[in-house]
Amino acid sequence: MIKHLSRFAFAALFAISAFHATGCVDVENLPVKPFEEGIQLSTHVQDWRDEVIYQLIVDRFQNGDVNNDFNVDTRSLGRYHGGDWQGIIDRLDYLQELGVTTLWISPVVKNVEEDAGFASYHGYWTQDFIKHNPHFGDLATLRRLSDELHKRGMKLILDIVTNHVGQVFFYDINMNGSAQEWLSGRGDNERNSGRTNDDGSLSRITEYDPDFLAHGIDAYTSMGISGKAPIVFFDMPAISRMAPGPKNIDFNNDGSIGPLEAIGFANPDWYHQKGRTYDYDAGAGSCTDYTNFTCLCPHKLTNYDGTDGGYLDGEMRGYCQNDQTLLGDFPGGLKDVATERPDVRQAMIAVFSYWIDVTDCDGFRIDTLKHVEYSFWETFAKGIREHAAKRGKKNFLMFGEAFDGNDILLASYTKNTDSVDSVFLFSQKYAIDGAFKCAPGNASPDCGGNSQGTAGLYGWDYTYGKGGRHALFSDEPRNGGIGIAPRDVLVNFLDNHDVMRYLYNRRDEKGVDSLKNALSFLILQRGIPCIYYGTEQGFYGGNDPANRENMSDPTASIFYSIQKSLYPNYQPWDTGNPIFKHIKKVINVRKKIPALRRGTVSDKVWYSEDTTGSQAGIYAFYRTYEDKSALIVVNTHETQTSTMDGFEVPWSGGTLVDALGSDTTATVSANRATVNVPPMTTLVLIPEGEKSGYGL
Repeated sequence: MIKHLSRFAFAALFAISAFHATGCVDVENLPVKPFEEGIQLSTHVQDWRDEVIYQLIVDRFQNGDVNNDFNVDTRSLGRYHGGDWQGIIDRLDYLQELGVTTLWISPVVKNVEEDAGFASYHGYWTQDFIKHNPHFGDLATLRRLSDELHKRGMKLILDIVTNHVGQVFFYDINMNGSAQEWLSGRGDNERNSGRTNDDGSLSRITEYDPDFLAHGIDAYTSMGISGKAPIVFFDMPAISRMAPGPKNIDFNNDGSIGPLEAIGFANPDWYHQKGRTYDYDAGAGSCTDYTNFTCLCPHKLTNYDGTDGGYLDGEMRGYCQNDQTLLGDFPGGLKDVATERPDVRQAMIAVFSYWIDVTDCDGFRIDTLKHVEYSFWETFAKGIREHAAKRGKKNFLMFGEAFDGNDILLASYTKNTDSVDSVFLFSQKYAIDGAFKCAPGNASPDCGGNSQGTAGLYGWDYTYGKGGRHALFSDEPRNGGIGIAPRDVLVNFLDNHDVMRYLYNRRDEKGVDSLKNALSFLILQRGIPCIYYGTEQGFYGGNDPANRENMSDPTASIFYSIQKSLYPNYQPWDTGNPIFKHIKKVINVRKKIPALRRGTVSDKVWYSEDTTGSQAGIYAFYRTYEDKSALIVVNTHETQTSTMDGFEVPWSGGTLVDALGSDTTATVSANRATVNVPPMTTLVLIPEGEKSGYGL
């Protein structure tokens, strides 16, 4: 059944399920347009600090419905494998047993089917913002997934992309109407320029993905430059490589469609048309003044709408972004959207508000945050929150990916109280990699032959002021947001789809123990922990696409193909392997002790720069909530039991026991704690008398 849309609507849309107060799916009655009246949703989360997120790539998780298996090729990690929304539903018991409470799934929108021999299984090549990806099932199944999660007290987060679309057009540099690549010149130029140089040196010219030019891509022939290169939308419906949708958008919500509104995302002016980003760092080198959290940059940020986006409250927002970062196409031919345009912003609010209505989701993970100007996020987040609130959905979470270890950059996206709620804490991820992978007792070539103490963790977390680098992040909740300040809901992670897995360079028994220890730190740290699918199964893939393994592939696990002796009976989806069981245990303790979820972090920290002495590898801090505290002590050392001796704690005396179940205890005298910690071990120490009260 096809329905035609009108007010704030989009061409034609397949029918999907209606929304009832019960949350059940009824495929006969459907909400078919954004901002349709009468839709009421629910708030399913009270405090995001209580949540544990699990990230999965839908195509790689579980094949639950072979009827949507088209263009599937499981022989290649660059092709579709058949995973779908029904497969996730089928595995909810598995996820719930692990202890995760929130599911983040890869983008749901229709994609360009394939490009350069690779398929869009990941979901980041948008072709139509308002249609679903048929590889994953129908919209009724997507809504059923959301309903099933909510029945279990779990939540759903959708991955969204506003920065770019897939490779839906080419730059017609030679103006012959077809997409081509060629070499021109005599062959002594190393620059891949995207146009022929006047001196005759060799240039590779690609009309699919030419290199960035600040003034825009030139048309160019043997006769010379001929002005701006036209862009031509592909017309290849067999692989969904066409002008992007939707069209016919009533921006003003006035019941009529104007000429530009009828074009929608197929409007050439909605794209920057400047070519591929190849330099992300120009101007960033001077951003080093952590003392005052300011930055003097040779290139000041602007919002590209005539306003100055470079400073906020007299301080640099935190990063010297260059024109390429903000205006260039994303590598791979992904075309950069002109998000500074008011009509584009309204369109983005409309299409993603629609997905809230369709799915009853509880939040958005936002891709490529740092490639979009700040003022867009302030407009977009505000609009999304207003729509969610109108539907009765409070505490709608929005957190973004700024792929960078610069804390000033990461914190800059939380400065304005209309912006996003949180960001991924890449800086912490890199600090954990150094402190745990290259811990004392491990001087492998991957660590440059040098072991590290825990000063790197200290330097990330606490060096630059009271409360540490967390102090860079806003301590004010967002306007109309989740009611919690960004610094308390930063998203902590080790593995994800864009970085090699933790075990890639630690493929041995100690690597498994190191991973378990790092995961303990991750889950117990302030913020929201995020587990990447397959980490709990010991997956060890390298960079994209090797880190996007199929969950049903036994060879993806370290227990099957490399360290079989560690767990000789390994099978896919195993809930008894050492990593799964460890994550489950730590999450359970986190759930039972409120201080491990909502607690403030102590200003005092115990850490060791030493890599050889009796204290080597020790890192300790405590968290407090409603006058009850828990002391977290980590030993990263790979071979020795190390000692924390005399750390100031909030108890005057007595014995502390380990909530994680070990026999190790700590003694407290005159507010000073002493404990001997076995190698590659994390302890959660609480007063002996409180253990039964937590149900442990």
